Amino acid sequence: MNRRLLILASAVWLAGCVTRPVSGPEPGFSGPLAELETVHGFRAGPDGVSLSLTSGGCTDRADIVHYIERRGREFGLAIARKRLDRCVSAPGTESEIHFTYQDLGLPPGSVVFLLNPIGPSRP
Repeated sequence: MNRRLLILASAVWLAGCVTRPVSGPEPGFSGPLAELETVHGFRAGPDGVSLSLTSGGCTDRADIVHYIERRGREFGLAIARKRLDRCVSAPGTESEIHFTYQDLGLPPGSVVFLLNPIGPSRP
């Protein structure tokens, strides 16, 4: 009897340790891309690349870190935030961030592919 009670109590105690995540990655993205910042717009031009990111009104280039992956003569670009944008001055808007090829450590006019997931543009 004591053994059954111990097993039952252990099962109930362990069940309390199982929880579901409160929030997860955006729907539709899975695998390693789910952890990267969602970009709402990307443009590569002759002077560099521009990205459109969700912002609360305070996101600027100093808040973003980049990673470059070389693929032959082409380059993969991944970006992430160093810190969260906790501003509420313009919630749900987008900020455009520009990096020159020199900022990214790339030769001018490089072929750049974005590795981050691309989400819908916000109004």
